[in-house]
Amino acid sequence: MISEPFDPADAATWIARGRRPDHAAILADAWQRFPDLPNEADREARVARMRDRALALRPVMEAMSRANDEERQARNFGFTEGKVGRGEGDARDDAILRGRTLHGYDWDRAVRYASGWYALCAAGHNAYYREVVIMRRSAGHKCKTAIFCHAPSH
Repeated sequence: MISEPFDPADAATWIARGRRPDHAAILADAWQRFPDLPNEADREARVARMRDRALALRPVMEAMSRANDEERQARNFGFTEGKVGRGEGDARDDAILRGRTLHGYDWDRAVRYASGWYALCAAGHNAYYREVVIMRRSAGHKCKTAIFCHAPSH
């Protein structure tokens, strides 16, 4: 447990909480350039300061989000590869790995591919897919999704 005082303008604070050094430097810099204003300061000024700090933090927050997503996908693919390698996988697991290997799909798209949401059409995997929700006027207005495939026009 971390018991030191929290100083967001110090990169060491962020590193101690698990941030990478490059991200920690950006986080600390944003807090140094845009520290909190005292409670006595004008409300609009305090809000503007927080907004400016949020804008300064956006690149690092997006980078951390991308890194987390890449780690999630690597873990998921690794787990699925392990299952298939041990002979414990099923046809869906094989299809997930095939979607990644043959078509370069990320985890989410590979799962949709394996679930049959995006069946490949004769135009090949570079075709465009579009989902269209079709409302039925029967009991409860149930929705159905139709997937249209058309080849790109060159």
